[in-house]
Amino acid sequence: MLALLADGNPALQARKAEIVFNPKILTPKQGDTWVHGEAKNVTWRTSDIPPPLKSANSTLYLGYLPKNSKSGNEHLKWKLANNFPLSAGTVSFIVPNNTVPRDDYIVVLLGDSGNRSERFEIELSEDEEKNGKIGTPKIREPTKTLDVVPLMMPTGRYKVIQWTA
Repeated sequence: MLALLADGNPALQARKAEIVFNPKILTPKQGDTWVHGEAKNVTWRTSDIPPPLKSANSTLYLGYLPKNSKSGNEHLKWKLANNFPLSAGTVSFIVPNNTVPRDDYIVVLLGDSGNRSERFEIELSEDEEKNGKIGTPKIREPTKTLDVVPLMMPTGRYKVIQWTA
């Protein structure tokens, strides 16, 4: 009965909306590697969930955050799981096959607010490698410039191409 009164009371609903909770994501962590098609879990701390949010649901996104990014754009392109209890502390899913190998992926847990994991890596599966699936090469921070070459474009203009290692 008390829950029904709270749900119908705009003042209590507004108070619930003011609560901001950022659960710490425990896994994945830096150095972890996921593989296309594998079953994975993301876990987060639940010991400090405020009582009004114990029944809240959440959504988990996969994105990437380039290490040299100044914008903070998390490129949240893949929804991994939706409408699961925030209080569960874990959610399972299959690593999407439509990602490219790179080492700056993150997951973001959304509910009343968002927070992100440490960066981790996603690789092709062994079958994809054997069958010659070629994704974009792994994106890594450049360490040095090797060469700068002018390239004539079909329009007759030049474009400078720079290789990095």
